[in-house]
Amino acid sequence: MRCYLSMGRAACLCLLTILALLTLSPAQATEQTAATQGVQIDLIGDSLAQGLWVGLAHKFRADKSVTIVDHSQIGTGIARDDILDWTQEVERIVKDKPVKLAAIMIGGNDGQPIRVEGQKYREKVGTDLWKQTYGDRVERIMTVLKDSGAGVYWVGLPVQRDAARNQIGQMINDIVRERATKTGVTFVDIYPLSADANGLYAAYLPDSTGHKRLMRNPDGLHFTADGWFAVSDFLVGKFTKSEAAAVLINAGTSKAAP
Repeated sequence: MRCYLSMGRAACLCLLTILALLTLSPAQATEQTAATQGVQIDLIGDSLAQGLWVGLAHKFRADKSVTIVDHSQIGTGIARDDILDWTQEVERIVKDKPVKLAAIMIGGNDGQPIRVEGQKYREKVGTDLWKQTYGDRVERIMTVLKDSGAGVYWVGLPVQRDAARNQIGQMINDIVRERATKTGVTFVDIYPLSADANGLYAAYLPDSTGHKRLMRNPDGLHFTADGWFAVSDFLVGKFTKSEAAAVLINAGTSKAAP
């Protein structure tokens, strides 16, 4: 695994540790990939999507009818299509195999100037043209998935410790939320979930039982394992509020061994 751009060494080491703990044995991996019934959740995005995989893999670890497919690419984003063009990547994903349920989480690396067609220099972050170009790319990804017949859930960015990065993150959330409304995609807002009672960044937050746990990674963006468990529970809760997704999840979990 390689770390790129704004993903810090601490975040990468933390993620490697979590993935090592959750790695399936060869026999378990064979059993999981051999399952042809149930539900498949395709994860798309940057290192945040890979963290989301950690949470979902843990949640459904005993349920062989649920398969989590990780398409994440660390160090990528919407802004830098010269590193990876996510529109083309998503087109490839849906062409290779039908996607029924997609969860996207991306944007941690997107506080960068963006390439604009026909323009010599990259557009500065936050300008109207930057927002328009970024939004158009987001909408194309959403449309490709929707047109393929997938249920699409775009997970927003969490509150961040750094004020400047948090401001950019909120701007990105606003852009994605607007395009999600336009295309009929579900925007999953985890900003309140990741903030304290005052709406501010906090490393320690209450879990489902009310006990405070370390939820955030030292880099101020990513989550710890406990944090990803909470985000994944929240996301799956949104699945059940969509009739189509609820059918898939219920069909999958109903086949799980007791």
